[in-house]
Amino acid sequence: MNLIRRFFGSKKIDCPRCLGKGHVDWDDIKRLKKELKWMTGPCAYCEGKGKISAELPSKIAVDATYLTTDLSSKERQKLITKDEAAIKRAKEFELHIDNFIAQVEHLHFTTNIEPNEIADYFLSGQNKSEIDLKAKNQLIDYIERIIKQKTDFKTPDFKVIETYQHKEKYFIKTAKWDWLNEEQIFLVQKDDKQKNKMTTMDFWPQEMFLDADGKTKIKDYLKKLIQQYKDSDMDVPPDLDEFMIENLESLESDLSAIKIVDQPTVTNPVYEIPLSKQK
Repeated sequence: MNLIRRFFGSKKIDCPRCLGKGHVDWDDIKRLKKELKWMTGPCAYCEGKGKISAELPSKIAVDATYLTTDLSSKERQKLITKDEAAIKRAKEFELHIDNFIAQVEHLHFTTNIEPNEIADYFLSGQNKSEIDLKAKNQLIDYIERIIKQKTDFKTPDFKVIETYQHKEKYFIKTAKWDWLNEEQIFLVQKDDKQKNKMTTMDFWPQEMFLDADGKTKIKDYLKKLIQQYKDSDMDVPPDLDEFMIENLESLESDLSAIKIVDQPTVTNPVYEIPLSKQK
């Protein structure tokens, strides 16, 4: 050990996970976006001391899901020293939680199964006599938290889409296109002299053009946009329906890039496939 460090000791700072309290509360959990992955209790990052060495954040992330009080001292040290096997276990641990959350969301929101039935589903492989009632109730509570987290996002009460004359219609691509770079496309169109020209678009018109598959109703496409905001933990704009409609109509009338149609329609491959991929 470095003589100076041994003599003076390493610099200590307030724990960035619990903010120096020595325990993690719901404010900490929300700040670190771990509502479905942690519970309140002694802080595992500083081991309940409120202080950590200044070097620790460079060795392990403050929001490392795997680093909880359930972890052994040996495994904790392996994480800090970046042991490959421990890092792999940490990734698998988080993936397991993410998969469980996704499965609960699917069972409830897609197949309309209630929390107690979802718990029974996950416990179905166990002998009934081995199922602890307290543990089952804890599982149900966790499932309910997952559902609540998903439904807590406030969705505005959209009015424009309700009266929109084309809400039950579909939209398809009607322009040739290709990738300009990894993030941007261009439309191949004719100018006033009937010569080819390249037209680029802002982010949202481009996304809507790429999504024009002829299979999705416009009212259902709004739901897809809403979900994108929710998945990104972003507030849904109150005028999202109006914004979507304006962009779709501009793509059709100003750019002739899409067409709004009455029935599900298969897009012409000439328009569906980028030019560089066409044979």
